[in-house]
Amino acid sequence: MRLKDCHVGVVGLGLIGGSIAGALKANGSCKSVFGWDNDERTLRFAEEKGFIDIAAGGLEELVAFSDVLIIATPAGEIINTGKQAYLCPNEKVKAIMDTGSAKRKVGDVLSRLWGERYVGFHPMAGKEKGGIRNASSDLFKGALCAVVPFPSTSEETISLAEELGLALGASTLKMDPLSHDRAAACLSHFPMMLSIVLPLVAEEHMKDLSHLFAMASGGFKDTSRLSSGPSWLVAQMWEQNGDLIKPLLLQAGALLERMASSSKDEAMQMAEMAKSKREKILGLTLSERGDLDG
Repeated sequence: MRLKDCHVGVVGLGLIGGSIAGALKANGSCKSVFGWDNDERTLRFAEEKGFIDIAAGGLEELVAFSDVLIIATPAGEIINTGKQAYLCPNEKVKAIMDTGSAKRKVGDVLSRLWGERYVGFHPMAGKEKGGIRNASSDLFKGALCAVVPFPSTSEETISLAEELGLALGASTLKMDPLSHDRAAACLSHFPMMLSIVLPLVAEEHMKDLSHLFAMASGGFKDTSRLSSGPSWLVAQMWEQNGDLIKPLLLQAGALLERMASSSKDEAMQMAEMAKSKREKILGLTLSERGDLDG
């Protein structure tokens, strides 16, 4: 089955779920888009904005209409939602995916339950502020969607997930669960933890520097942006992937201690090394490097 022949159901119409639904609807990438959210106002807003074709009356109705079911609830609710969906009549469902940012614990449960129909799906894009009102149909353009199969996942399910990523305007990368969670810890969860530390440190110094807030401009805003996200997201991220995040925090602590005792030349060397490694990781072009230097 191809995605264009499918009715897609999205559970959870926040930033990610709303944006997925909106992109599929805008691009005409599937037969229809059904949506359901336990917040009635969210559901009605998604319907009014044209992000979905039909607002389902509940999870059972959504499952009954869906060839492809996407669970885009908060991470801590994914397993329970997947279990509830499995208890609904679900013979029509050809593939079920979740959009959480950690896959090992979630996938272990859902793959045993749904078998060949389950695959992890992680669109690597977002904003610091969530909710349907911040959703947009172009959120994932140019982004990467990780496709995370488990041993029982069928090739048809993997193919549908890859088609979904392309339909969102993203590229796709197939990864095993551990490799995915290690990468997510390093490039998504760890930066969020560092972002949390910055305002905690700065606020301590505002006690005797009353005008410090007036100097909080681009650098501070950019590097602390992720700390404006919901605290429950951090808690759920830590619960599901904390074992891989903790070593990164300890490694960062050792580097900060080294930096604190460095000489001028050593600090410069660390800065030059960091710039070089950042450009390597992001694959920056020469023109982009020039923009940063300028």
